[in-house]
Amino acid sequence: MFASPRRHRQHDRRALAVAELAVCLPLLTLIVFGSIQACNLIYLRHGLITAAYEGTLELAKPDASNSSIYARAQQVLDARGITDTTLKVLPNGTDASNSNRGTPLTIRVRADVAPNMPLAGWFPLPNRVEVSLVGTR
Repeated sequence: MFASPRRHRQHDRRALAVAELAVCLPLLTLIVFGSIQACNLIYLRHGLITAAYEGTLELAKPDASNSSIYARAQQVLDARGITDTTLKVLPNGTDASNSNRGTPLTIRVRADVAPNMPLAGWFPLPNRVEVSLVGTR
Protein backbone atom coordinates (compact mmCIF):
# COMPACT_ATOMS: atom_id res chain seq x y z
CA MET A 1 0.00 0.00 0.00
CA PHE A 2 2.68 2.49 0.90
CA ALA A 3 5.68 3.32 -1.26
CA SER A 4 8.98 2.09 -0.02
CA PRO A 5 11.45 4.69 1.32
CA ARG A 6 13.82 3.78 -1.49
CA ARG A 7 11.28 4.68 -4.22
CA HIS A 8 10.47 7.88 -2.40
CA ARG A 9 14.14 8.95 -2.47
CA GLN A 10 14.43 8.20 -6.20
CA HIS A 11 11.36 10.31 -6.89
CA ASP A 12 12.85 13.18 -4.84
CA ARG A 13 16.12 12.95 -6.79
CA ARG A 14 14.32 13.11 -10.14
CA ALA A 15 12.30 16.10 -9.01
CA LEU A 16 15.47 17.84 -7.87
CA ALA A 17 17.15 17.11 -11.23
CA VAL A 18 14.17 18.57 -13.12
CA ALA A 19 14.23 21.69 -10.95
CA GLU A 20 17.97 22.14 -11.49
CA LEU A 21 17.53 21.73 -15.24
CA ALA A 22 14.73 24.32 -15.26
CA VAL A 23 17.02 26.82 -13.54
CA CYS A 24 20.27 26.05 -15.39
CA LEU A 25 19.09 25.46 -18.98
CA PRO A 26 18.15 29.10 -19.75
CA LEU A 27 21.45 30.27 -18.27
CA LEU A 28 23.46 27.75 -20.30
CA THR A 29 21.55 28.70 -23.45
CA LEU A 30 22.29 32.38 -22.85
CA ILE A 31 25.99 31.63 -22.35
CA VAL A 32 26.21 29.52 -25.52
CA PHE A 33 24.45 32.00 -27.80
CA GLY A 34 26.25 34.95 -26.19
CA SER A 35 29.57 33.26 -26.90
CA ILE A 36 28.57 32.68 -30.52
CA GLN A 37 27.60 36.35 -30.87
CA ALA A 38 30.86 37.51 -29.29
CA CYS A 39 32.84 35.29 -31.70
CA ASN A 40 30.90 36.73 -34.66
CA LEU A 41 31.75 40.26 -33.53
CA ILE A 42 35.43 39.32 -33.17
CA TYR A 43 35.36 37.76 -36.66
CA LEU A 44 33.82 40.95 -38.07
CA ARG A 45 36.48 43.13 -36.46
CA HIS A 46 39.24 40.82 -37.64
CA GLY A 47 37.89 41.03 -41.19
CA LEU A 48 38.01 44.82 -41.03
CA ILE A 49 41.57 44.74 -39.68
CA THR A 50 42.60 42.42 -42.51
CA ALA A 51 40.97 44.67 -45.12
CA ALA A 52 42.69 47.77 -43.71
CA TYR A 53 46.01 45.91 -43.58
CA GLU A 54 45.71 44.83 -47.20
CA GLY A 55 44.84 48.45 -48.06
CA THR A 56 48.05 49.66 -46.41
CA LEU A 57 50.04 47.01 -48.31
CA GLU A 58 48.53 48.31 -51.53
CA LEU A 59 49.34 51.87 -50.41
CA ALA A 60 53.03 50.98 -50.16
CA LYS A 61 53.22 49.98 -53.86
CA PRO A 62 54.79 52.59 -56.17
CA ASP A 63 51.79 52.70 -58.53
CA ALA A 64 49.12 52.75 -55.81
CA SER A 65 46.02 54.90 -56.20
CA ASN A 66 42.94 55.38 -54.07
CA SER A 67 40.93 53.15 -56.40
CA SER A 68 43.49 50.32 -56.17
CA ILE A 69 43.50 50.62 -52.37
CA TYR A 70 39.71 50.51 -52.26
CA ALA A 71 39.62 47.57 -54.67
CA ARG A 72 42.08 45.50 -52.60
CA ALA A 73 40.31 46.20 -49.30
CA GLN A 74 36.91 45.49 -50.87
CA GLN A 75 38.23 42.20 -52.24
CA VAL A 76 39.03 41.08 -48.69
CA LEU A 77 35.65 42.24 -47.38
CA ASP A 78 33.82 40.40 -50.17
CA ALA A 79 35.79 37.22 -49.50
CA ARG A 80 34.68 37.34 -45.87
CA GLY A 81 31.08 38.22 -46.68
CA ILE A 82 31.19 41.56 -44.87
CA THR A 83 28.63 44.06 -46.18
CA ASP A 84 27.58 47.67 -45.51
CA THR A 85 31.11 49.00 -45.25
CA THR A 86 32.77 52.37 -45.75
CA LEU A 87 36.39 52.69 -46.89
CA LYS A 88 38.34 55.94 -46.66
CA VAL A 89 41.88 57.17 -47.21
CA LEU A 90 42.61 59.90 -44.67
CA PRO A 91 43.22 62.80 -44.51
CA ASN A 92 40.10 63.41 -46.60
CA GLY A 93 40.73 64.51 -50.15
CA THR A 94 44.16 62.90 -50.27
CA ASP A 95 45.02 61.09 -53.47
CA ALA A 96 47.54 58.33 -52.80
CA SER A 97 48.97 58.53 -56.30
CA ASN A 98 49.87 62.24 -55.86
CA SER A 99 51.29 62.04 -52.33
CA ASN A 100 55.03 62.07 -51.69
CA ARG A 101 57.01 59.00 -50.65
CA GLY A 102 57.12 58.60 -46.87
CA THR A 103 53.80 60.40 -46.37
CA PRO A 104 51.73 58.64 -43.69
CA LEU A 105 48.16 57.96 -44.79
CA THR A 106 45.40 56.30 -42.80
CA ILE A 107 43.12 53.60 -44.17
CA ARG A 108 39.81 53.54 -42.28
CA VAL A 109 37.32 50.71 -42.70
CA ARG A 110 33.92 50.92 -41.02
CA ALA A 111 31.07 48.38 -41.05
CA ASP A 112 27.55 48.37 -39.69
CA VAL A 113 27.12 45.53 -37.22
CA ALA A 114 23.46 44.49 -37.63
CA PRO A 115 23.63 43.34 -41.29
CA ASN A 116 26.79 41.34 -40.57
CA MET A 117 25.54 39.46 -37.50
CA PRO A 118 23.26 36.43 -37.78
CA LEU A 119 21.69 36.91 -34.31
CA ALA A 120 21.42 40.70 -34.34
CA GLY A 121 18.78 41.94 -31.94
CA TRP A 122 19.19 39.21 -29.34
CA PHE A 123 22.07 40.84 -27.50
CA PRO A 124 23.15 44.46 -27.11
CA LEU A 125 25.75 45.26 -29.75
CA PRO A 126 27.52 48.36 -31.00
CA ASN A 127 26.03 49.99 -34.10
CA ARG A 128 29.34 50.09 -35.96
CA VAL A 129 32.83 48.64 -35.88
CA GLU A 130 35.66 50.82 -37.14
CA VAL A 131 39.32 50.09 -37.76
CA SER A 132 42.08 52.51 -38.80
CA LEU A 133 45.62 51.63 -39.85
CA VAL A 134 48.39 54.01 -40.82
CA GLY A 135 50.70 53.18 -43.68
CA THR A 136 53.38 55.16 -45.44
CA ARG A 137 53.32 55.91 -49.09
